[in-house]
Amino acid sequence: MREALYPSGAKDDPRDADLLLDVLQQHRDKLRRLVPDTEATRRVQNLVEERRKLVDEKTEQTNRLTSHLKIYFPQMLDWFKQLDTELCRRIFCNSSSVGQRSKSASIAVAIKN
Repeated sequence: MREALYPSGAKDDPRDADLLLDVLQQHRDKLRRLVPDTEATRRVQNLVEERRKLVDEKTEQTNRLTSHLKIYFPQMLDWFKQLDTELCRRIFCNSSSVGQRSKSASIAVAIKN
């Protein structure tokens, strides 16, 4: 609304205060009281935000893995059309549970299972 009345776009606190006063005086019947979110609503908002971050991070990691595989091991992309599968997670993410086995052995075991 400020842009319509003050086209210069310059921030000016006294003008902004006058504009807010005009809106309050002329359109009081259209304004409603702000109802703060409940604790449950805020919790859900936080959970959704965290989930969004995790999904974005997963996408970023999958894209990074795909990029590296294109360079170093392009056959893997032919073998697994979608990198977001349980088998791929076992191959790429559980290397610590494989122990002393070589990577090729762990890939063979994962594919066999």
